[in-house]
Amino acid sequence: MKENNIDANQHKWLQVLQSLSKRPLRVSRNFEGKPSKWISVEDAEFPVDYRTVLHNEVVFDIDSTRWNEVRMFTEIVTETLNKMNVPYTAAYTGGRGVHVHVFFSLSEDQKRQCVQIDVMPKDLRAWLFYYFLTEAGTSPKVIGPGKPLDTACVNWSDEGKGHLVRIFGGKKRSCKTMLSEIPEERPKKYDVQFPDGINLWKIPDSVFKEFIDHFKKSQEKRVEAYKRYSEASQNFTGTYLTLPCVQKIFKGLPEGKRNAGARIVAIACRLDGVPEKDAEKIILEYAENCSKENISESEYTGWIDWIYTKEKPFWNCRFCKELELCEEPCTFNEAAFKDIFDFLEDPDLICNIDKILRKKIKKDRKNRMLVFFVCLSAYGSNPLNLFLKGESSIGKTHIAKSVAEYFPEEDVWFIGDMSPKALIHERGKFENGRVYISLENKILVFLETPRKETLEMLKPILSHDRREIEYKIADKKASGQLGTKSVIIQGWPATIFCTTDHRYLEELSTRSMVATPEVTKEKIAEVLEYKGEKYAKPWEAQRIDEEEVIFKQALQKLKTGIEVAAPYGKELARKYNKDNGNSPRVMRDFDKLMGLLEMSTFLYQNQRVSFCMPVNGYTHEYCIGNEDDLLIGSTLFESVRETTIT
Repeated sequence: MKENNIDANQHKWLQVLQSLSKRPLRVSRNFEGKPSKWISVEDAEFPVDYRTVLHNEVVFDIDSTRWNEVRMFTEIVTETLNKMNVPYTAAYTGGRGVHVHVFFSLSEDQKRQCVQIDVMPKDLRAWLFYYFLTEAGTSPKVIGPGKPLDTACVNWSDEGKGHLVRIFGGKKRSCKTMLSEIPEERPKKYDVQFPDGINLWKIPDSVFKEFIDHFKKSQEKRVEAYKRYSEASQNFTGTYLTLPCVQKIFKGLPEGKRNAGARIVAIACRLDGVPEKDAEKIILEYAENCSKENISESEYTGWIDWIYTKEKPFWNCRFCKELELCEEPCTFNEAAFKDIFDFLEDPDLICNIDKILRKKIKKDRKNRMLVFFVCLSAYGSNPLNLFLKGESSIGKTHIAKSVAEYFPEEDVWFIGDMSPKALIHERGKFENGRVYISLENKILVFLETPRKETLEMLKPILSHDRREIEYKIADKKASGQLGTKSVIIQGWPATIFCTTDHRYLEELSTRSMVATPEVTKEKIAEVLEYKGEKYAKPWEAQRIDEEEVIFKQALQKLKTGIEVAAPYGKELARKYNKDNGNSPRVMRDFDKLMGLLEMSTFLYQNQRVSFCMPVNGYTHEYCIGNEDDLLIGSTLFESVRETTIT
């Protein structure tokens, strides 16, 4: 096909694509094997080589040096799409591989459902990609960046400028052309073929329901937050343009974030009732503070056009969080999470928490609060360690599990019998020839006594010797030969050991607190009463407990970067030394006492005085402990002092 025909056909094809997109398409030319500056279609000199992927487009980018592999994967994808009656367009890329394009559309009801739970185009686009490949029976091993089925064309962020894909007629080694069938060999000489149009796939309700169910389950926190933001928007009386995150946006954003910032500014203008013409001036003032490269005025003002023609939106803090602009409390956030802030600011906070814990843990009041403080310490600067010792069936595991389950699932590791190597292989990430395991903000609950080798490995971690500790372990290579592997443990976890084995307690107790659950007639009677009620009315245990929901969410609202300053620390240290006979292990035991005091302050951070101070060029925030924290921490430590020290 002659170049002038390619020009005309590309223009025509881009018009078809633009009719399906709310965002202006951008194009680029191939310069020394890489895309040049992205520009609008109006400003482009044709022919072009790349265009942006649509938000409602799933691109299967099938790539391999071996054409028989490309052909095999293409046939797997296209046969599956044919069976599912999904229209698609296949194309030879002009390089090594094949693109299979699927354009989809949603019904008005499906769009409404997406809006109600904060579904973004990327969420649906990526899910459909994996959905089709799962239906095709494709192995996960061939899916991902740099693999035969690359994910870059579906996993790009909706917040940035988009993602480029080669356009029909676009050239790298040869021109991209439509394929009616997949040839036996990689194409060499051919005329460039363009699609006649696009046949949209209307997603069936059954498939869409499957996606919605998956999204609600996998994005539970996001759905819950979205609901809160929606309700808060209806009652918010402040101005959105003056929110701290919006003020940061006005200072300008770098490339890759400018479009997302423009959308937020447009929404703020609309919600504040700013006339459309004035809103355009405001957004152009923002544009002046951003880098000018690779973006036009029309892309900024396009957001005003879009937002002002739709139903009135509501404020979604997620947009600012994803740009890393939402770092401080604001009036809107307080309105959205009022019930959680009320919970954290209640003077009876610790009593309310104990009331929730005792629903599942009968008696053992001090032990359940002790386990709670140890779990909470994972988010502080000095995580705690605890051994729950005693004979079988007295409730060690029940207490540990019941408390730990209130904390974020991704932060809690419930560990049974595990060797050191298993811990490394299951949890580690390989990078630069080393295995890295991050234990920062992690809660390790050992449901059984770990092997001696595992405990030996954990000793320096429990002692908080260094933030990063390197281990050399024997490892069998692919060739079968033995070698060594470097493992870097990063950070300190909070740990809870449930054990009936006293062999290691003496050596490890200097690094941990030690407690034993109650064994009383009253406890046994209460536990049996609780179990009997569960058997009699199982539905009661299945109901969502609103107090527990708020408690879980409140734990996630505590600021993890905050540090604690205890004004009474020096005086308390002198008293502790005097009361405990100058024994060497007093030095470590005092840290355990202070750890509990600090956790009380950390828990009550919304009710304590705090201040910021520059240290070594960085700003640190400190929360000041008071007499209540001294009382709470001392009371808890006193309950384990005898078993810990002896």
